[in-house]
Amino acid sequence: MSLSIPNLRLKTILDTLEDVEEVWYSIDLSTFSSKKKLFDYQQSALRNAIKGLYYFYGKCGGDKKEFFEDVYRNILPESFPINERLVGLYQEGGFEIDENRLPYYQIINRMSFWMATGSGKTLVIVKLIELLSNLMKLGLIPQKDILFLTHRDDLIGQFRRHVEEFNEGRMLSEKLELYELKEFGKVKWLYNPTGIPVFYYRADLFDTEQSEKRIDFRNYLNNGDWYLILDEAHKGDREESKRQAIFNILCKNGFRFDFSATFTEEIDFITCAYEFNLAEFVRRGYGKHIYVSGEALRSFSRKEDFSPEEKQKILLKIFILLTGLIKAREKVKDKVPYHKPLLLVLVNSVNTEDSDMELFFRELARIAEGEVQDSHFQRAKDELIQELETANFQFESVRLSREFLDLLREITFEDVLESVFNSKSTGTVEVVQIPQNRQELLFKLKSGDRPFALMKIGDITQWLKEKLEGYEVVERFEDESVFARLNEDEDINILMGSRAFYEGWDSNRPNVIAFINIGKGEDAKKFVLQSIGRGVRIEPFKNVRRRLEILYGNSQVDKETYRQVRDWATPVESLFVFGTKANNLETILQTLRTQREEEENLGDLFEINPEVQGKLLLVPEYEESELMLIDSNRNHRYPLNPEDKELVREFLEIDDRVLVCMFDANPKVLAKLKRDFDALVSVEPNARKIGIPEVVLKRLLEYFSTKF
Repeated sequence: MSLSIPNLRLKTILDTLEDVEEVWYSIDLSTFSSKKKLFDYQQSALRNAIKGLYYFYGKCGGDKKEFFEDVYRNILPESFPINERLVGLYQEGGFEIDENRLPYYQIINRMSFWMATGSGKTLVIVKLIELLSNLMKLGLIPQKDILFLTHRDDLIGQFRRHVEEFNEGRMLSEKLELYELKEFGKVKWLYNPTGIPVFYYRADLFDTEQSEKRIDFRNYLNNGDWYLILDEAHKGDREESKRQAIFNILCKNGFRFDFSATFTEEIDFITCAYEFNLAEFVRRGYGKHIYVSGEALRSFSRKEDFSPEEKQKILLKIFILLTGLIKAREKVKDKVPYHKPLLLVLVNSVNTEDSDMELFFRELARIAEGEVQDSHFQRAKDELIQELETANFQFESVRLSREFLDLLREITFEDVLESVFNSKSTGTVEVVQIPQNRQELLFKLKSGDRPFALMKIGDITQWLKEKLEGYEVVERFEDESVFARLNEDEDINILMGSRAFYEGWDSNRPNVIAFINIGKGEDAKKFVLQSIGRGVRIEPFKNVRRRLEILYGNSQVDKETYRQVRDWATPVESLFVFGTKANNLETILQTLRTQREEEENLGDLFEINPEVQGKLLLVPEYEESELMLIDSNRNHRYPLNPEDKELVREFLEIDDRVLVCMFDANPKVLAKLKRDFDALVSVEPNARKIGIPEVVLKRLLEYFSTKF
């Protein structure tokens, strides 16, 4: 199956752009608030935003045609077809249309930012607004109004909270003042904002007609003079193409900034100014390792007939894994206060007959009641361990420790009952209803004293009436959302839900995700990437969101703590993904992985000298050398502390095949490193001592894999 690799044209240019005048960088990019600093990648996104604005306004004078010719010539066609029903809309907005085709240069005043769910896009957006205001004050970009759009009320609420945090302790003139777009006329003509006025609204409520909630964009056209910031605003219903036309019209004479974790359109990739997608987020140590199980949840497919034992086996595997993860966390929580691992179950159907949620719940209840044969439990455990022993994680080389695998071997059914079901014995499932809450249901065993699972769906009424008939339903005393405090409520080990809540939810607890009957289309792709993005968040220490190995490498964790925790850190810092069709999930993640593994096609970056076109070009042939060539102008010797060098020398005596498997190493690089170790590694007495040969060797292999 061939996968198209997006051409990140604008990013390629901006990454190498160096002639930006210093005045464009006049704001502090690192500080968000008195309590929060931006990560390096968030600052990099802002630097590329500055470069993009400099290129458009500083070099091209805001001329869209010149910008198109300069940056996108030979990358994009001159024009593209638009739906016939949108022709009149574009013409009304002042765009030139020729035979239902729109010239690309007319909508090229834009940049997109491809950033993973959980990477802090909203923080970057708030700082971008500060940046735009500052550049306008300096006269480097034109004076225009700022409009922020996203597609849900809770995301607007999240934006407002970040703005409040940003404003704390700032002078009145530096604060962002938020106004709903419907107040635009009053603010423009009656108010006199002391700070930076920022308008906001729901992106999906823009239309060509006015109603109570929907707005006619013409009433807020503002002559197309908007700096328009869109957060996941490419999402929507069949009116999406119409709304995209509206967005283009709103910023016709301004500039458009798109932020998303799940771009799918070519124009968004080509105009991408910064890339920090899920793959990069994980590689850089900001998120959990990701493992996609080859064991598909096919037994829950409504199109295939499987025995109850097959359905049970896959759930047993998931519950055994979750038990192991909870136990691993228990071993280290006194030294590193990790989250308590959680199983997140996402289904396609909830209220239909034999819905995905119902099938899952039935099997869960059978296991809780003890309808499990010892042989079936042992088989599930053996198969799980066999799979994890050779597990290949996405995007990076990771191995689970022998200690963790041995822990899994020792797990009993009683351990599963205690860790997953909060009970020391089997029992019947009991339903716990939260007063006045029509979206959440809790489940506990009658043999236990605490709920173990939470269901969050659109409306629980039908489930109570039709799916839970025969189950005892009790009401709890506390009338508050359990979902809202799931990070603190460690009783809940399983969260079951549909697509209703996967977005706008901030939790680092998911360690296992099960997708049941999630399809293969573009909507499913967005859903899978967004929900996996929700699951990869990591926070070993309060407000520290990097994996432990990274913190140790940066001297933020001491050697003794790392030694004691490292064997358990990897599983707790991993996300294990199961799906009805495992190859669907693999294909979605493969798209991200190949963006790094494939070599970029540079054919469109250079022009062939016309003097040599059509002439025979002699291409030299080379024999493969046994030596790895080294640039003689650079010192490629890797400096190590003397003790670390000797530790690695001893470690390299392990069989090559074992080392290749442990580190996913290039055999040639490993052989070269073994053979010429003293020539490649220098002794540096002042180098920081690491003391862990596996960590040092991993760094050596990565270093020399890129140097040779």
